[in-house]
Amino acid sequence: MHRLLLLVAHHENRRLLEEWLGDRYEVAISEGEELGQPFDLGILDGPALDLLQERIEERRRQEEPVLLPHLLITSRADVRMVTRQLWRTIDEILLTPIEKIELLARVEILLRARRLSVELAELTARMEQILENPLVGVYEADSSGRFVYVNRHLANMYGATPGEVVGRLGMLDVIAPEYREMLAGRMAQRRAGREWLDMLEVQLLRKDGSRFDALVAPAASRRPDGTLRGFVGMVVDISERKRLERELQDKFEQQRKLLRLMAGREIRMAELKDVIRRLRRQLQEAGIAPAADDPLAGEEQEE
Repeated sequence: MHRLLLLVAHHENRRLLEEWLGDRYEVAISEGEELGQPFDLGILDGPALDLLQERIEERRRQEEPVLLPHLLITSRADVRMVTRQLWRTIDEILLTPIEKIELLARVEILLRARRLSVELAELTARMEQILENPLVGVYEADSSGRFVYVNRHLANMYGATPGEVVGRLGMLDVIAPEYREMLAGRMAQRRAGREWLDMLEVQLLRKDGSRFDALVAPAASRRPDGTLRGFVGMVVDISERKRLERELQDKFEQQRKLLRLMAGREIRMAELKDVIRRLRRQLQEAGIAPAADDPLAGEEQEE
């Protein structure tokens, strides 16, 4: 149940408001001491506003980015006190004499605005958590490709801070030269309205000029009318994966060479044994007996 805080100096008006609102909401009556406690909507009159305006402004700042709405109930004669600065404190004004149905409608509208601001703050917090994911680099660029946002993880990949990247570098500045023509072509196609899922293995450049392998997923960001706002994307550093792939490839190549060497050795040994057998037979035919320690004598008997 929503909690309403009545900061109303006029006794009869305060009693009437409590009676009208008490069956729908939790109502707390205060002369200012409850401002530090949780509540969803403050309702006040002119005298209370004069007394508590600075404290109310401070309380609203503490709630930011969530809206803590306040409704001012005042007479038509006193509405002249409303100034531009007053809207930092007050979100809605209700003129006396008031009708119950109008009061309930205004209260519900302000409470709905608070609920929406809570949902927006939660969504913003979740988005910030996603954008600051320590495993994935995230960026946003304008239509020319210049970065307008990079998360800390992506800036770290470049060996820089977000401030050294945003507004100073573009998508083509951080990609290795041999990939720039390909990336520029894809950006041009997206400006022309072509869309497709893209996943590119490229090499990107750090601030010191060194390279690292990355998986890049660029996409177009469009306005509601379909025109190009810019580009968004994710970057994953795959340097370790590529290093392991190279190590595995090297080991595979070494094993392949070893197997080829072993196979060649077996062939050469078989050829050598065949030559020795022929020579031994020729010796036997000439009446010369083989030595007792002839290593091929046993093999000859088996054959």
